Amino acid sequence: LQRAQGATERMMPRFPDIENALLDWLKSTFPELADDTMPDKHVGTVTPGPALDRRLPFVRVQKLTGRDDYFKDYPVVDIDVFGDRRDVAYALAEAIRSAILETPFTAGAVRVRTSETRTSPGLRPWENTRLVRFGATYELSVLGR
Repeated sequence: LQRAQGATERMMPRFPDIENALLDWLKSTFPELADDTMPDKHVGTVTPGPALDRRLPFVRVQKLTGRDDYFKDYPVVDIDVFGDRRDVAYALAEAIRSAILETPFTAGAVRVRTSETRTSPGLRPWENTRLVRFGATYELSVLGR
């Protein structure tokens, strides 16, 4: 816990970095996303620009918004799966959905207590038409540190 600015007694909770926690979880849960030669070759919070087509499959995790009730954080995260084949990208997006809904689970050092699908994996537009992108949105609940 950290002190609120100017407060003398009240402590504000610190909430974990859900994006990096989920990146670690993805690499440990899905062997095809782990790579010893380059730590985040297949996962990230941003797409790797022109190199994206050389790093497939690639999974991007982004926290969109969220809320808290002082004790728990409820981040809303987007998970996008990029691939060069529709069937492969969709299968990975669905596998991630199945795994993320199996709560509780530990993502990095973060305990995810519950999860809910806001939007299921669906085809989303992408500027490089040789690649496909399936995205889904989830709301999670995690305890503060």
